[in-house]
Amino acid sequence: MMGPYAFFPTALVIPLPEHLPDGTLYFQDFHTDATFTQLLSTQRLEVPIVK
Repeated sequence: MMGPYAFFPTALVIPLPEHLPDGTLYFQDFHTDATFTQLLSTQRLEVPIVK
């Protein structure tokens, strides 16, 4: 699935190691505003891992 721009995917399939236990992974992104004066962060994305 692709987002509004062809180079920004909205879904990724990442193969995980077999030995990875059940749990939760958290992802977060940091970026600057248009004038590079503020460092902003996205909301934390919670991804449950279940076998």
